[in-house]
Amino acid sequence: MKRMIFALVALQLSANFPPTEWVVEAGPVGVWRVVKTTPDGYSICPDCFYFDGKYLTKVYVPFHAMFWEASDYTYRMQTLWRENDLYFRWPNGGSPGKITFKDERFVERRGHVEVVYKKVPPCRLNEEEQLLIKERGPHDYRRTLLHLSKERDDGGWLLPNGP
Repeated sequence: MKRMIFALVALQLSANFPPTEWVVEAGPVGVWRVVKTTPDGYSICPDCFYFDGKYLTKVYVPFHAMFWEASDYTYRMQTLWRENDLYFRWPNGGSPGKITFKDERFVERRGHVEVVYKKVPPCRLNEEEQLLIKERGPHDYRRTLLHLSKERDDGGWLLPNGP
């Protein structure tokens, strides 16, 4: 009887902890998935990215047919840290994207909505997220509108408060 009680207690305790393969390490490196919806209840489009410590990999579909595009629309983009803010350069140029790392999660402002990203354990990646961690080279920023390039002294960064 004591063994039975011990086994039930052990089973209950183990049920309160996630399997070890679900545990994710602290810090910004990893695959991140949107976990928050808009205040009016509409889902934010499925969104995820992979940050490897230097590059941010994300699916991006250009708005204009004139832009060069990767065959799978997945780009490994340059990043730049400023305090808790991670800036990333979109493949077609323009103002960089910005996400903030705080409280072990990434947060992005989209208009009046705060979008929250949660780190995904490697064993829980879906098909799109597995595509993000596929080995690929960094995006070549010389490939822009109509494949033309304009050299810039600031390395291409157009940050709100300078490079």
